[in-house]
Amino acid sequence: MNRFKSFGVAAAVIVGLVGCQANKPVVFDPTTDESRNIFGKRNVYFDNNSAAIRDDAKKIISAHVSYMQNNSAVMLTLQGSADSIKPNPKDLKLATARATAVRDAMVKAGVEAKRIDVKAIVDTEAAKPGKDPAKGRNAAFIYR
Repeated sequence: MNRFKSFGVAAAVIVGLVGCQANKPVVFDPTTDESRNIFGKRNVYFDNNSAAIRDDAKKIISAHVSYMQNNSAVMLTLQGSADSIKPNPKDLKLATARATAVRDAMVKAGVEAKRIDVKAIVDTEAAKPGKDPAKGRNAAFIYR
């Protein structure tokens, strides 16, 4: 719980509205073992050639939504990434779409759009032999 106090997140039940089905919000308690470190996760991952938010990303996004709602001066850059041998327009477009998807989910959940910037990169390291290309298919939360 100390980790959450240092970030200013209330130690109460957090109700996330990101990617919810009608009347079924994603709910978790940051004091439980399952979600204790959820805010510490600074990346959400995507499937190959996709900008659709996966189910495993919804709690992470909800935790960041809660943090931003409780800290109105905080600004965020979402850095979308795609894995590729070399940067190309298609991969930059996909990386932008990934960051935009996360931003849109956060805005839908109540964060002001003007507090979130979107940036795109192509991760050429993740595409090299022996590396895990899935690590390059993400959106990173960068607070400023």
